[in-house]
Amino acid sequence: MVRGQWSIENNLHWCLYVSFGDDASRVRKNHGPENITPIKRHVLGLVKHSNPPATTPLKARRMSLKCRRYLCGPIDDYLIETLTGRDRG
Repeated sequence: MVRGQWSIENNLHWCLYVSFGDDASRVRKNHGPENITPIKRHVLGLVKHSNPPATTPLKARRMSLKCRRYLCGPIDDYLIETLTGRDRG
């Protein structure tokens, strides 16, 4: 049971801390944390299952989740691919 708890901590919470900077989050009042947490978890799942954009060199294809999340901003095709789960090819 203890190992199962650490598995959750290592796989989900650590990714949220690193990718989204949860420790530095300023969302603390009212229902804000309850509302933003499911959104962050859903986005984390989408980013985990997306492939890095084809415009990146082959050597850089193993990007961190944080880099993949940031690339959704300037690269519209990659954002659409990440949100829909399919290649625009």
